[in-house]
Amino acid sequence: MATRLTGFSKLVITLLIITGIFFGGRYLLNSTKFGQDIKKQAEQAATDNGTGPDGKSTSSTSGPRDPNTLRVQLVTWGGYAPGLYFNEGANANENSRFFKEYGFKVEFKVENDLLNAMNAWMAGEYDVLVQTADAFPLYTAPEDINAFQPKAFMQVDWSRGGDAVIVKRGINTANDLKGKRIAVAVPSPAQTLLHNTLEAAGLKYSDVTVVPTSDNLKAAEIFRSNDVDAAVVWSPDDQLATADVAGSKILVTTKEQSHIIADIMFASQKTIDEKKNMIHGFYEGWMKGVAELNSSSANHAKSAKYLG
Repeated sequence: MATRLTGFSKLVITLLIITGIFFGGRYLLNSTKFGQDIKKQAEQAATDNGTGPDGKSTSSTSGPRDPNTLRVQLVTWGGYAPGLYFNEGANANENSRFFKEYGFKVEFKVENDLLNAMNAWMAGEYDVLVQTADAFPLYTAPEDINAFQPKAFMQVDWSRGGDAVIVKRGINTANDLKGKRIAVAVPSPAQTLLHNTLEAAGLKYSDVTVVPTSDNLKAAEIFRSNDVDAAVVWSPDDQLATADVAGSKILVTTKEQSHIIADIMFASQKTIDEKKNMIHGFYEGWMKGVAELNSSSANHAKSAKYLG
């Protein structure tokens, strides 16, 4: 007889998964060239930013902020539909159920460049950032960033088909990637999918030539040119880009590698402490949104309009 997991059991399992990924990420960061490259770029981002652990920037910042509004960065990803649905869109507004049920507003902003997002977070422009569990320890390990005490407080989803390696004519297996040029957002979770795909074929990261981009949307754009043989992209760009390039196809997705990329949200320990009720309400409201989307096709259709 199957045993139904309690909410607490699911939480424990999630924490164990994230913990395992964290320590694996620390090894990857400190012991591989792949990790060292990410570390170097993250340290450069912190240096360029010029902020301190209290979130105060040495440069000019934007205008006054509403202390009752939680500012959340997103990327272009369908998994964030529950939050947009519960908020009645991206903008802070009083029709939001976060406001009606929990008494605070939420403002979502899209920033697909993860290093730009990290810079803005350290400058105090965001309260919450999105990341993936595999990349989280890599992005936050540098001392200048770690000084903010970033803490993951929520797992949003697993990528199950949303990330993909797309290839051009003549590439039929992962083994065929050897020696090829691949557009990849660096640093990003796209590297995790590529790394796992190569490893499964007995290849190393150094067996391919990575053409770095700032985000997966640009990787899809480069794929449409003659500059690369493959790219790592997000849905729906896997479908769109392969439709634009004759003879190309989707080689592998996170449908086959369904437990390597877990989307999470994180904040500084200072934010979690000072906005404890808002963080709790944000989590609870988001989970209500998940339940309502999963139980109603009408709600699912409503959420789609917020994704553009």
